[in-house]
Amino acid sequence: MANRLLGRLREKNKKSGLFNKTSAHVSYPTGFLNFDFANGYVLQSRDSNDELIGEFPNIGITGGSFNTVIGRSGSAKTTATVQWGAEIVRPFENGFVMHIDLEQSTHYTRIRNLTGYSNQELQDKYVLKQEKCYMEDIFDMIMEVVNEKEAHKEDYMYEAPFTNEFGEKIKLYVPTVFILDSIPGMTSRPETKKDKETGAMIEVREMETSTAAMRNAKNLKNFYMQLMPLVKQYNIIIFAINHINSNISINPFEKKQPQLLYLKMDESLPGGSAPIYYANNIFKFISHDKATEEKNGFNGFTVDVQFLKSRTAPAGQISTLVYDQNLGFDRARTMFNYLNENGLIGGSRKNARYVQGHEDVKFNELNFTDEFYSRPEVRNAVMDVMVPMLQNKMFRIENGEFTNPELGVNENAIDSILNM
Repeated sequence: MANRLLGRLREKNKKSGLFNKTSAHVSYPTGFLNFDFANGYVLQSRDSNDELIGEFPNIGITGGSFNTVIGRSGSAKTTATVQWGAEIVRPFENGFVMHIDLEQSTHYTRIRNLTGYSNQELQDKYVLKQEKCYMEDIFDMIMEVVNEKEAHKEDYMYEAPFTNEFGEKIKLYVPTVFILDSIPGMTSRPETKKDKETGAMIEVREMETSTAAMRNAKNLKNFYMQLMPLVKQYNIIIFAINHINSNISINPFEKKQPQLLYLKMDESLPGGSAPIYYANNIFKFISHDKATEEKNGFNGFTVDVQFLKSRTAPAGQISTLVYDQNLGFDRARTMFNYLNENGLIGGSRKNARYVQGHEDVKFNELNFTDEFYSRPEVRNAVMDVMVPMLQNKMFRIENGEFTNPELGVNENAIDSILNM
């Protein structure tokens, strides 16, 4: 390389890799296209002469990242992380989800229904843990994953289907997903003392006080700090679910700065600053517009996912997902809702809707999910209109500025993303 100093430092520290550049960011689609494209960007790969080799839609959740999902109770935060995590690891033989269900809010039958996993896939790819599990235990689990990947790199690494910004091949570990449900339930292991009568060691419980909460927030900060350099290197994706508390102020004229931009002044998040500061992404779930079987063909509601913080996309934007009480978040209805919001669904009757530009392909709005998956012509019409729209809204760097032109994106890449 032209830089002699950097070249010699890299050669000298080849084993430790101290002066090597970080591996490329690789994102994983969750299966919800409007959300994935909104949180993605166009990766431009160039050769040593700065000539463009190709462009790839790097969409979804960034590998090796902390992601905080917040919202009021009942806004389907857990459902989303279950479906996202299962979709991320689905293509990888050695990928799996470790679901720490501290709130004991779900079960395997529900997970199977949400993910579409077979019994064998549930055995191989999804671990639900609800028993006593302290912060130290969760840390140890993540470290076990780190140590196993490090000890057997050849078993757990794969090559990405695109090159990085410098035209180089990308080799990285298969993704591992941890769902922490939820942050308020993450506590440190209690101290122990010897029982005077039996001589056995017993746990010393303490009531929740401001002092205990401060100590827990400090331990949570250390948890994040120690894991931060490791999750990226070993491709561990963490979804931490958090609640939103309402602050009741005695003084109605008192003005307080919210913890985070786009949070309301009367909203706060438990767990201290660590889940906010160290998160790559923070998604706020806002549920609205109840749906009924009679009126909409399903029972559920819509959820606005607001990007409070993102390392790959502009903050403040919103992606709307459609929630079905039986199926969880519904991909097909989410796509229908996206096109409808953008004025691209026509037809005066619910049983004779069509996508603009494909007036000859009629479908029943109330039965859209079944028709989307069973009728290729419906699916193709939706994809033909929706994918170019999403591509055009993605960001890429051109002449040092963010722009969103029409993209000439690799067709094989798009096909793999849409392979649901």
